[in-house]
Amino acid sequence: MKFIKFSIIFCLLSTGLMAQNDVQFTQFMFNKLGYNPAFAGSDDALTIGGIFREQWVNVEGAPQTLRAHAHTPFFKNKCGIGIALTSDKIGLMQTNALDLSYSYRMPIGKNKLSFGLSGRVEQGSANWSLAQGVDNVDAALPTSESSIFLPNFGAGVTYSGDHFYVGVSIPQLLNNTNFQYSDLPNDNDMAMRTTYLMAGTEFTLSSKVKLLPTALVSYNPNAPVDVDANLGLMWMNALYTGVSYRLNDSFDFLVMYQVTQQMRLGAAYDFTTSAIKDKTPGSFELMASYTFNYDTDDIKNIRFF
Repeated sequence: MKFIKFSIIFCLLSTGLMAQNDVQFTQFMFNKLGYNPAFAGSDDALTIGGIFREQWVNVEGAPQTLRAHAHTPFFKNKCGIGIALTSDKIGLMQTNALDLSYSYRMPIGKNKLSFGLSGRVEQGSANWSLAQGVDNVDAALPTSESSIFLPNFGAGVTYSGDHFYVGVSIPQLLNNTNFQYSDLPNDNDMAMRTTYLMAGTEFTLSSKVKLLPTALVSYNPNAPVDVDANLGLMWMNALYTGVSYRLNDSFDFLVMYQVTQQMRLGAAYDFTTSAIKDKTPGSFELMASYTFNYDTDDIKNIRFF
């Protein structure tokens, strides 16, 4: 027997680790490469960025996620390459991942069809010193940190233009996870293959205001369908404000400021509506990115897609 703090158990079960181990971000529209490798190089210039998420503030053991990424086009913008580093901590579990992405883009009229592949190395560890045994010395608890390395692969496709994009992807094709139970009757009970559908478009309301609706849908056969629906406004190509609804989970508010043509800063706050709302005021995210211009003519307009 062993006793682990209620908050850690609640976090592990509530985040669906028994069905999927992908991280989630409210600012997914500014972190598309994290969901679909076909977006590598989609900014038409070298872009570096990072995003931090603190989920369920004041809940001990709640998820904390930090992701840094960089991607750029090459071979006359026909191809793209990207790299991402992710650190995800949930309770006593720590997961670090390195992702490499490659995309190939082909023109279809004025639009582009992109195909992407990714490779991942994931290292997961459990810090058993955070677990509290019933006795001072609990034989059921390991005495040292356990760790495991796992590979994975992903694939995706996108179709995009100057004022829209849509993409489908499976970031983890292999059915493996750091949270596998060895006594499950069959591998299908731990299917890790989550399929993502992401889409966004742009409407010009006036010379100073643009409407930017976006959506992210995730499907896993062993988890409820998750939907993030977002409606944003871009003011004078400088200030973005938006609201989102995550199905059966939260209402979210987003803000992003285009400091310069190259640099943007963003933040988001989730007001939790699920059963855990009595334990936490919500979740928050911070985001930053910088796009390098190789030449003053390379980026004629700020890309919000």
